[in-house]
Amino acid sequence: MEKNIDLVVSAHCILKAYTDVLKRIGDRYGLTMIEIKTLNFLDYYPRLNTVGDIAEGLLLSKGNVSQAVEKLIRMGYMERKPDTKDRRRVYLYLLPAGSPLTRTVREEWERFRGELLSDFTEEDMENYGTIKDKLMRNARNIIEKEGRGRSERMALVLLQAGEKYSPKNG
Repeated sequence: MEKNIDLVVSAHCILKAYTDVLKRIGDRYGLTMIEIKTLNFLDYYPRLNTVGDIAEGLLLSKGNVSQAVEKLIRMGYMERKPDTKDRRRVYLYLLPAGSPLTRTVREEWERFRGELLSDFTEEDMENYGTIKDKLMRNARNIIEKEGRGRSERMALVLLQAGEKYSPKNG
């Protein structure tokens, strides 16, 4: 494989494998990928809790996220509360009924991560950490240089928070 696309193809392959894991979870709970990703995003980024925040973070339309939110509210997994000072602003919060699902996603992430890194030695893990940090720093620099709007700023927020997968894990 040519070196100039190797990184992109590798990242795509890993993302595809993890998407398959999320799809299996969605099938088990009767949820679409967008619904699973919306719930998971709110679990991971509880302070980015508007439809707009979620849509930008997941690179989806507000309409798709709004539809997902409506179903998740009907299922009792989340609730919406208007801002006390600005009723136009509505915040989303996870409810306890969503805990088994978000716990399943976290557990499956840990299993997936364990399998993905199963044959890494301690030295490999140290090298991976160094390489990942450099890639993240360079990606932030590219976004800052090329960024033209709110979506790019959101990407920076997500990259900075991306050192951990779940708020429950640190």
